Amino acid sequence: MIDLIFFTMACFGLMYVIGHSVISLSIRERIARLPAPRWRFWFITLIECPACLGFWIGLTAGLFGYVPILVLLSPTYHPILAIAWGLYIAGTNYVLAKLTALI
Repeated sequence: MIDLIFFTMACFGLMYVIGHSVISLSIRERIARLPAPRWRFWFITLIECPACLGFWIGLTAGLFGYVPILVLLSPTYHPILAIAWGLYIAGTNYVLAKLTALI
């Protein structure tokens, strides 16, 4: 259970660093100045949306096999659990972003 809480908070922290912190601001500004307007708008929206970026972070972690709740659910890995993990991280990132007034 501690692993689940720790990893959930780590995913939220990663989402914050990528999508909202000063650390990545210059990269996001460079992306915003790219000449392809449709791609640029979609990508910036994806990066700055806590639920969207949380889904991709969770899905990536799930595909690489680090899902703390797998131990509780099943001893074998299944790709569908990666999607479920992505949805879980998207939901928790959204709730935590609302609680911390990021959105």
